[in-house]
Amino acid sequence: MRRIVVIALFLLMSAAIGLSQTAASAGSSSADSAQNTAANSGDQNAIGQMLIQREQESWARRKAGDASYFQKNIPGDFKGTQADGTKLSQGDLVSRAQSSPMSDYNLSNFNVAFPSADTAVVTYNADYRVKSEDGLLLHQKRQITSRWVRRDGDWANVDNVFKKIQ
Repeated sequence: MRRIVVIALFLLMSAAIGLSQTAASAGSSSADSAQNTAANSGDQNAIGQMLIQREQESWARRKAGDASYFQKNIPGDFKGTQADGTKLSQGDLVSRAQSSPMSDYNLSNFNVAFPSADTAVVTYNADYRVKSEDGLLLHQKRQITSRWVRRDGDWANVDNVFKKIQ
């Protein structure tokens, strides 16, 4: 009988030790997962700030009439859509930077979302004045949605949509 009690106690202790190791392992896994989530969140914050800076830089270059910036930094497969439905290519951006001067602009309400690890969507408002190709000074207010994708370790602005703000 003593032998059965000793064996039962040994089995109970073994089970308790096994359960505590499993719980510790699960806790460690949860901590690792939380650290990865925090790291990913930190990475996304840094990437988001970088993308906002790139959006701001493109507006500064546009105002300066720097068409070469758009040749170098906007991919050839870029697709844009103006508020009136007009489609824009990378070449159109280059042409507008050369021929349609911008007098001033204000950007606000930036937001960055990550639908996937390699895709970011940047939204913001733009209030700007630009001279049209026929010489008219236009004051426009737009909500901009830009889609960025990670390509070869860097981020590229592959499309944007301008929506009129009343």
